[in-house]
This record gives sequence, structure tokens and C-alpha cells, in this order.
Amino acid sequence: MKIKLVISVIIIMLFMTSCARTAADTADEIRLNSWSAALQNGSVVTLSFKNDTAELTVKSMDINARASIKGLCFFDKKSMLIYDKKECEPYIFNYRINNNTLILNYSGGRMILTRRG
Repeated sequence: MKIKLVISVIIIMLFMTSCARTAADTADEIRLNSWSAALQNGSVVTLSFKNDTAELTVKSMDINARASIKGLCFFDKKSMLIYDKKECEPYIFNYRINNNTLILNYSGGRMILTRRG
């Protein structure tokens, strides 16, 4: 009887912990993928990662301009910080993942990026 109870408790604990998603899992999911969005004004936003570095790029199609933030990237439970060494500036984005969508909130703005192939 005790063995059945112990086995049942172990199975329940394994099931519960396998369904839990940690901040590290979410950060890894973001880092292991590339993300992009086409904005209403025709610009294209891309977010990509290499090792501990992130690059967020905005390309304007109408005037053929490009701006990017590139630097070390740090995550916590709900925010991502990209420290751009050239600009000596930290850029902080609150994030949320919903299936194949990454929602980035920043300084009152919002970008909705989609996971790229």
C-alpha cells in the first residue's frame, strides 16, 4: 500500500514539474529562434541572437534606412535587456511568448514578432 502511494506521489510530482515553465526555458526559447515583424509603415523588424549577443534591427523600406541595437543580452522572468556598447545604452523590453509570437513592450510601445522558420 505504501509503495503504491509513494509511486503515485512521484508520478504526480513529475507531471506537475514537467508542465511548469521557468524563466530560463522562456529565455532559451527566445534565444534559440529568430523573430521578425512587418510594421504598418512598411518597415521590417528582426530580432536574432548569437551566443550572449542580441541584435534588434529595423529596416525602413521606403527610405532604405537601417537602425539596429546590438549588444550583450540579459533575461529575467519578464524582461530582456540589450546593452549596446556603441551607444553605451541599455534597452529594456518586457516580453511575453504566446505560441509562435513574441510580444515586446518598451517605453509605451509594443512590437509583435513572429518566430521565423
